[in-house]
Amino acid sequence: MAKAMATSRKAIIITSLLAMALTACSVVWAHGGEKHVLGKIKSVSTDSIAVTTATGTVTVLVNAQTKFMHDGKPSSAAGLKVGERVVIHAKEEHEKLTATEVKSGGNAAPAAKKK
Repeated sequence: MAKAMATSRKAIIITSLLAMALTACSVVWAHGGEKHVLGKIKSVSTDSIAVTTATGTVTVLVNAQTKFMHDGKPSSAAGLKVGERVVIHAKEEHEKLTATEVKSGGNAAPAAKKK
């Protein structure tokens, strides 16, 4: 009985560790072979977006075919703001990610109110 409980505990620990590892991933495979990059915008340039994720900074290239959505409405790269939450759908080619769609919304913590 003790051996069965020990085996059961090991199985629970392994399952929990796997679940945590999958949850912590900042770049995950999405449908259609694309990847998702989840996090907050660190910086934006004319050809890329740097995203702070749970595991570090990921830079994703953007191009003329990249679609932008902000709070569910069509937008553009010019509408992106540092600190904003973002989900990027991207294709990986030659070890670089290129965004097919950028969904943004939800700002960083609001500024403190003046007294």
